[in-house]
Amino acid sequence: MKKSMLSAIIISAVFSLLVLAGCDDPVNGNDDWLADTANPFIGTWKTETTNMQGVKTTTTREFKTDGTIVVTTKQGENDPVSSTSYYLVKDDILVISQTNSPYYTKHRFSVIDNNNIKLVEDLRGSTALYTREGEENPDVNRTTVLATAITGYWRSKNTSGATMYDWYNFSNDGTYHVYHWMNDDPHYIDRGEFGYYIDSADNFVSITGQYTVRVFTGFTRNDSSTPNTIGWTDESAKTFYTFDGETFAIP
Repeated sequence: MKKSMLSAIIISAVFSLLVLAGCDDPVNGNDDWLADTANPFIGTWKTETTNMQGVKTTTTREFKTDGTIVVTTKQGENDPVSSTSYYLVKDDILVISQTNSPYYTKHRFSVIDNNNIKLVEDLRGSTALYTREGEENPDVNRTTVLATAITGYWRSKNTSGATMYDWYNFSNDGTYHVYHWMNDDPHYIDRGEFGYYIDSADNFVSITGQYTVRVFTGFTRNDSSTPNTIGWTDESAKTFYTFDGETFAIP
C-alpha cells in the first residue's frame, strides 16, 4: 500500500513538472519583451494630467509604423481633439515634431515594463509616464516605413570633375548613412548613421549618432529633373542629386 502511494506521488510530481515545463511563454506582461524592441512605442499610449482647477486632460498617442502619431486630447467635458505628429526613435531617444521652433521635442525614455514607459524631456527635464492603452501585442508589425520617405543614393555635388563630396544612402525606414568619397574611395570617411523624418510643414528633422537633433526647413523634392533632386531652402540651403551608388566620378 505504501509502495503504491509512493508511486502515485512520484507520478503526480513528474506530471506537475511536465506541465510547468510547458509554460515557457508567460502571458500578459510577465515576460518583459518590450525593452528589447527597437521601437517600443508602436501601439497606443495614454497620459493623464489634472490642473489646479481639477480639470483632467487625457491624451492618447497612437504610434504608427509610418512614422506618424495620431494624438487625441480630451480636456474635461470638451470634445476630443485630434492631430498628427511625426516621430523617430534612436536607441533610447524619442524625437517628436511640434508646430513651433525648434519644431521638435527630444526625450530620453526607459521601458519600465510592457505597459509603462517613462520619458524625460531633454530641454526642460519634465517627466511623463506613458501607460499602454489596450492589450499588449508582442507580435504586432514593428517594421517602419515612413509615410514621407527618401530612398536610394544621393550626393552633394553634381559638377563635372569633382574629386570629393559627401554621399548619402537613404532608407524609407527613417535612417540614412553618410560617407565621403575621395581619392576614388567611396568610404574614405564614414560619417555614420542618422535618423530622420519629414513632417507636414516640410521640415527635415535629423538626429546624429551622438543624438544631436537638427532641423532643416523648406524641404523640397524634384522628381522631374535629371537627375532627381532633394534638399532644403533654409539658411543652410543644400541640394542633393540622385545617382546609382556605383559611379562616383562625375563626367
